[in-house]
Amino acid sequence: SRSASLPPQRLAKQAAGGNESHLALLVRARQESTRILKSEMGDGAKLLAGFESLSTVDESIREVQEMPLEDEETRDEMKKESEYLKNALRTAKAVSPYIPPGGLQRSIDIRMKNFTYAVPVNMGQQRIQTVGNLGCIFKLYTTTREIRRAGSIDAARAAKVKQRTSRHILKDINLSLQAGKMYLVLGPPSSGKTSLLKAIASLLPDAKCIDSAEDADPTKEATMSGSITYNGLGIDNAEGVILKNAIAYIDQIDRHAPRLTVKETFDFSYQCKGGTHFLPGMIESPGLKEVIAKLDAENHRVNQGMLGLGLDHVSDTFVGNDTVRGVSGGQRRRVTVGEMSMYQAPVFCGDEISTGLDAASTYEIVNALQRLAKTFSTLRVVSLLQPSPETFALFDEVILLSQGMIVYSGPILEAVKYFRSLGFERPDTMDDADFLQAVATPEDMATYYKGSGTCPTPKGLAESFEASEWGDRIQTDLDSPFKHDWSVGPSMKNLPDEEEGGGGAQSSAAQDPSGAGDEKSLVGREGFKKKYVNSFGRSLALNIKRHFTIWKRDIRFIRANAIKNVIMGISVGGVFFQTTKVASIFGVLFQGMLFIMLGSMTSIPGQIDDRPIFYRHSDANFYPTASYIIGVVIAMMPQTLMDTFTFATILYWMVGLAKTAANFFIFIAVLLTFTVVMNQLLSAVGTVSQTKSVLQGLSAVILLFLMLFCGFIITPDTIPDYYSWIYWWNPLAWAYRTLVLNEFLSEKWNYTFEGDDSGLTAGQQVLKSNGFLLPGGDIFGQEWILWGFVYLIAFLVLHTILSGLGLRRVRFESGQSNSPGGAGAGEEGDKEKECHEEEDETFDLPFTPVDLTFKDLCYEVTASTSKEKLKLLNNVYGRLEPGRMCALMGSSGAGKTTLMDVIALRKTSGTITGEVKLNGHLQEADSFRRCSGYVYQFDSQTPQLTVRETVLFSARLRLDSSVPDSTKEKFVDQVLRMMELTPLVDTLVGDDESGGLSFEQGKRLSIAVELAASPSILFLDEPTSGLDSRAALIVMRSLKLIAQSGRTICATIHQPSSSVF
Repeated sequence: SRSASLPPQRLAKQAAGGNESHLALLVRARQESTRILKSEMGDGAKLLAGFESLSTVDESIREVQEMPLEDEETRDEMKKESEYLKNALRTAKAVSPYIPPGGLQRSIDIRMKNFTYAVPVNMGQQRIQTVGNLGCIFKLYTTTREIRRAGSIDAARAAKVKQRTSRHILKDINLSLQAGKMYLVLGPPSSGKTSLLKAIASLLPDAKCIDSAEDADPTKEATMSGSITYNGLGIDNAEGVILKNAIAYIDQIDRHAPRLTVKETFDFSYQCKGGTHFLPGMIESPGLKEVIAKLDAENHRVNQGMLGLGLDHVSDTFVGNDTVRGVSGGQRRRVTVGEMSMYQAPVFCGDEISTGLDAASTYEIVNALQRLAKTFSTLRVVSLLQPSPETFALFDEVILLSQGMIVYSGPILEAVKYFRSLGFERPDTMDDADFLQAVATPEDMATYYKGSGTCPTPKGLAESFEASEWGDRIQTDLDSPFKHDWSVGPSMKNLPDEEEGGGGAQSSAAQDPSGAGDEKSLVGREGFKKKYVNSFGRSLALNIKRHFTIWKRDIRFIRANAIKNVIMGISVGGVFFQTTKVASIFGVLFQGMLFIMLGSMTSIPGQIDDRPIFYRHSDANFYPTASYIIGVVIAMMPQTLMDTFTFATILYWMVGLAKTAANFFIFIAVLLTFTVVMNQLLSAVGTVSQTKSVLQGLSAVILLFLMLFCGFIITPDTIPDYYSWIYWWNPLAWAYRTLVLNEFLSEKWNYTFEGDDSGLTAGQQVLKSNGFLLPGGDIFGQEWILWGFVYLIAFLVLHTILSGLGLRRVRFESGQSNSPGGAGAGEEGDKEKECHEEEDETFDLPFTPVDLTFKDLCYEVTASTSKEKLKLLNNVYGRLEPGRMCALMGSSGAGKTTLMDVIALRKTSGTITGEVKLNGHLQEADSFRRCSGYVYQFDSQTPQLTVRETVLFSARLRLDSSVPDSTKEKFVDQVLRMMELTPLVDTLVGDDESGGLSFEQGKRLSIAVELAASPSILFLDEPTSGLDSRAALIVMRSLKLIAQSGRTICATIHQPSSSVF
């Protein structure tokens, strides 16, 4: 794999001996690197970035030539490590002759003016919801109690209104984001970083746009006010520009199809955005077609994307997840970044893209982003946690948030100086990024305040910034014309509280009467007027191929279904083997339908897991929703055919139904159609179900009604008239009736009973006696078999449409936090911790210290898509001592987690060789698991339990039975205090679907659950990933206390700050 390197250490030595700071030297090195690349690019940089003359490039070349000789080493190093960018620049040079004069004009400037986003909060809502307190009786009881306390109904209603309030996630945000720059968003947890990025990407959950003059009620629904404009256009504009196609957004959580390879994931994204290197606005000619055809044939962008992210050596490896073995967590994070980088979006928003990555990989990715931003004049806005000084120096400006307000936005070199002017002092041993994070954290800012008077609050810092020169600069930028104005006259749309023209986002055409630049400026917007790049047919084909590939690689699922169908077919057929009883035949047909319904009910919840992936693709306009829905149905047809044919064939011939080819194939066709119909019916229900448990409950109710009114449990002629509509709507009733008619109107039953002079065949007599009659009393005829198919197909089409509407109209946001505090849980937790500190130091449960050694450890696995053997560990040896903390470090994919999993006996596949010893004795599985604890990187707990209940449950199950319950509870309380979870003890854990603890709080809970077992050795997989510097320090401080008690600690660590290390 391509090695990742940080800037030369020589820069640090220069900083130590010179007048410039380390950060200033890093920034200067980045600027020199950018000039070098621009000079190598030549006209290609000018044309693609939209420069209007050669002066900018000429100036860059001149600056490079005039650089002092001592920078030659830096220049050579930067050229050597930028092979990926050189390839990209060579490609740009190849197509640059076909770029029109003035460039493609795809650059976008974004301006936010007085933007505020608020969500409702109900202070009187039950913190812990149960079956009891959600019931009608409990609600009636609480309402009566509130009325008695208030004295009247009106007073009770007024008191309830007071419990509803709103919380500002973002407040009075003013920003001017310019193309060609890199912006870093910093802030403590719950400061609004993610909401700011989503606001820029126009991905905030549905909120009502309000006017400050209106009488709006933000306590009832989410609201937003202010304006966000993109080159003078609002997100909804009269010019028909689909601005979402110009923005790429990277989410915090990695969600991918686990059985697709890295290359297939990249390629699907690339193909959904056109699958060609041709960009709208290029000058079409035979020469351009030849260049584009060559690049398309080489799949250049996909291969370059994998190379640039260091994924080329795992291109054919599954992406994987918790249950499917694939790439490492850090590599999976890079896949997320690369997937949304496959199309050349002028705006890139990345939310904590460094989670799970080592410092070198983070530097390399951000470095590539900033160079491309400079070379092609694109806008990059990225939030990071614990950025290293080298990574921090790659950004042009930093946006610092605290409690939803901007406390600083400006050049990174001026940030520390600005806060020094306010009385804050940065310790010499502290990185600039960590200092800014601490200043924005309410619990920590007083520590670094050395000025006169009291420490300012976040609100005070926000007001100081607005009055500063950097705040004035933003206001000046907001009032200036856009460089590329895509608006036409006064048609630009804003959010309601802005005057016409968008305040600062005024049309440059209005200020430039000549209109000389208008025609050039409008060139870029033409490429974003088409919502979906591909036709519906191509989008459908891509979805079919993708889901068919996912299905065929799930070998266990296919085999399990085959075995299930054979066993069920034989068991049901054996019970009713060659039966001639009418009641048994009715029962067999119904049981066949029931088997299909239960199969659909168990398989549909998997779509809940796929829904976030669809949301991400839909936000980026990868494909129409209909192509996704239909693609899934068609791709799963092979599985449906296999299931139906296997089960139906065995059942049909063992039971001895009508022995004609026509009747047999009609039987197969009915079951096949009904299977697809049931899948689509429950799929439509799944689109409006927030969680799997809700979907299962709704599915059970629907199946109950289908069975009651299908004509088997209650004969059709005895169903009351006021319920008859359910019978005629019921797809099970139509399918079941079709099967009944297919059997009893066949040649097998085409005879008359002895002594019967009614003229009816035996089959018709059976139908009449079992109530299969039309409303007029006539018996159903053969034509109703055809009508059964017609209705089922119509029902299928209707619910396919409803599934699409459900996915488009109903959206469930995941990862919401129900906890009352952020990192550290506030001052209350700090004070409580101090109160119990002496008590915590002396209390512990007995344990045996463990000295662990491992020697010649090797681990081999089979590749994802071939039989090739991959050696992930190669003769590794080492020692973990009691009372010490050992950090496993290395680049993403180096094998850190694999090594820890092998030592901790967490690997269930592959071949492991070598030896592991504990205190000189060979490792024995049962005793080792008893004395060890393992904290996963992405752990999961029972969502319905509180924090204390979760930890106490672990302690009661895993501590020795000789330990009294009172001692266990005391130990649990100590663990909760140590992990600073005491203020959250009565908070529900929750999950990603329904909301719950924040990511950082969940990390500390996972550690507490393992500590509750009082292990001798504790393994932790990236305990600081996804945490800000303060939260990481809290976790590591707690681990240090654990190690000081004599326990052995082993953890994989990514991007440790100096204090953590």
